Amino acid sequence: MNTLMAIISHHCLDEVRTALIEQGLRGLTVTEIKRYDFRQYRSDGNRIGWIRAVKLEAIVTEEQVQRAISAIVETVRKTSQADGLVFLLDSEKVLRVRTGETGPNAI
Repeated sequence: MNTLMAIISHHCLDEVRTALIEQGLRGLTVTEIKRYDFRQYRSDGNRIGWIRAVKLEAIVTEEQVQRAISAIVETVRKTSQADGLVFLLDSEKVLRVRTGETGPNAI
């Protein structure tokens, strides 16, 4: 089990969500964030400052990892000029509070 986290432009959110659902993901957490990239400048040389973005988080099985990452990367590349980041973190245990299910059954 892994935690997939992506930081993408808020403009891509609906398309990425649709692509992940098509890949079989059943749950997704979205948080609105602001990010700051020191390398970002306007054409006039001034800093852009804070950039509005969203952070997506999903628990994925080993079988879903590559499909989910590909869905995010391909969708962001098609729908936005903005950059994004994808992180894959190991999740030792997943527990659904309501039912007590653990592991893949919990997602």
